[in-house]
Amino acid sequence: FQHWSLKADLNFLVMAAPRDPFKERLFPAGRLREPVSALRRAQAVFITRANLFPEEAARLRAKIEAWGLPVGEVFFEPGPLVTLTAQGLTPVSRRPRRVLAFSGLGDPVAFEETLRREGLEVVKTVRFTDHYFYRLKDFKRLFDEAQRGKAEALLTTEKDLVKVPAVAGPLPVLALSLLVRFPRKTLELLRQILSAAGVLS
Repeated sequence: FQHWSLKADLNFLVMAAPRDPFKERLFPAGRLREPVSALRRAQAVFITRANLFPEEAARLRAKIEAWGLPVGEVFFEPGPLVTLTAQGLTPVSRRPRRVLAFSGLGDPVAFEETLRREGLEVVKTVRFTDHYFYRLKDFKRLFDEAQRGKAEALLTTEKDLVKVPAVAGPLPVLALSLLVRFPRKTLELLRQILSAAGVLS
């Protein structure tokens, strides 16, 4: 959206339901890189996690539609637990009950809430900074804390799992995979916009 040297045929904005940009401030005081008025450059806005935060998504939708922009919703749903092998992310057959959750996300709350909704008992959560580069010494601490809490596994996101160094520990290091689902209304909106732009015939 901010890559001005790249000619764009269409501009889409993606916003997470629990984070209302209308309440955010511009960088460096806040997270916004442009004022909210930059919305006008978008052909559509897509709200993610709408199924996990329905009330927040509805409020955000109303604000965006007041600007005359079409809005689509994108659902995030938990998938199988996976581990990292030489073949890539591989589903695991045995599901632990008690876990230590760790992540390096800008907004870890949604991930942690998803684990609880999945019925996992989170004995402890450890939050690293966003885009954190994991080191072996981090896992000594994580394994120690997990064992103190009688956890059966360390659990993180797919984004974090691929950054975990090769480590042999007493517990498996797993990730909860994330499935993205586009409701029918969102797919119809995408088709309309892409067809009008000549991208779809």
